[in-house]
Amino acid sequence: MVVSVTNPAVKDICKRKGKESWLACYHRLNLFRSELAFNRIIGSVISYVKGDPRHIQGKHLKSYKAPMTSLAMCQEVMTMGIHTVQFCITKTTGCYNFASVEVGVIRPIEDLETKKTTYEGGIHHAKYYRRNAKAGDVIEIQLDLNEGCMKVIDEPDDFQSGLAGPYCWYAILQSSNSYTAALRVKRIT
Repeated sequence: MVVSVTNPAVKDICKRKGKESWLACYHRLNLFRSELAFNRIIGSVISYVKGDPRHIQGKHLKSYKAPMTSLAMCQEVMTMGIHTVQFCITKTTGCYNFASVEVGVIRPIEDLETKKTTYEGGIHHAKYYRRNAKAGDVIEIQLDLNEGCMKVIDEPDDFQSGLAGPYCWYAILQSSNSYTAALRVKRIT
């Protein structure tokens, strides 16, 4: 069966890489069609909101005065094409009613655990940091692996170039005894 594809993002996803099988392309397409989810959490101060892996929250720490951070990574490994995602701040708590949030792309953790990992380019993560994130804030980021750049849609001056190879979306939340946050990830393209 032959299907005409008009969405440029889907066209990029469906391109085979080297000797890659069509089954691998189909798997990538299914990942692209599925909702993004944070499938890996590193650290102890992030948890899912009501068991939803698309929605994470920082744990309010009662005994620690210094902020602690944890990282959550999405399951999709992006190697080519244009990808746009929204990180929606759904809640902030604390005496200032804002929190610190870092979002962006990072190398897949499976690749970082191997000793002989080589990548195109030398950039292993690209980030956007918002110090005063408030509930209702939306951070929209576009990763263009065809051009090798990542940009924050609302802030054209925040631009990272030189990106090549595999990346995953990630978020870092800071938590302390005085503030924390929650955010939801959503794929746009």
